[in-house]
Amino acid sequence: MSLNCVILNDSITSDTSNDSSLPFIPLPGELVVYRSPDRTSLQITIPHSLMRRNFLKAVGKVYVTNKRVLMITSALRGGDFQSFNLPYRTITQSELVTPWIGATRWRCSFIVVNPLECGLPLASNQTHHCSLEIVFNEGGFVEFVKEFETFFVEAGRSAGIEEEDLPAYQEPDSM
Repeated sequence: MSLNCVILNDSITSDTSNDSSLPFIPLPGELVVYRSPDRTSLQITIPHSLMRRNFLKAVGKVYVTNKRVLMITSALRGGDFQSFNLPYRTITQSELVTPWIGATRWRCSFIVVNPLECGLPLASNQTHHCSLEIVFNEGGFVEFVKEFETFFVEAGRSAGIEEEDLPAYQEPDSM
């Protein structure tokens, strides 16, 4: 099941070792800038879900493009969904978690305004705040965060969200 508008390339599987081909059809003007190792896992937490459980899990590859973050699951490892697409404009916050023991994780919160558009099992006519966690079981988190931050900030600027300038420093009056 593809959760949202990721058009998969039927002639290519996500388990292919050929790096020049993509398992999805890119959007017009879309450039892939990062591909994760194969065993990267993803969990989407859905509050107030219409399912029995409030999360979806899968293992596969994560792609960062200049327009979105995508997950294409591995045909061998499977999961609760086949693909997932997260546009930068829906992400509200993100963080990198580096535990003492275990794999590094990247978490973000995102807003779903139209559940029919995103494919998540949510009630319609309300805004939902969901979360996503990517676990980098085989590394690759440094490159992911670098590329993600570059395009996330750029997407915010193009949406008219400007960073505030810090106030000018004034030396205290000496007595």
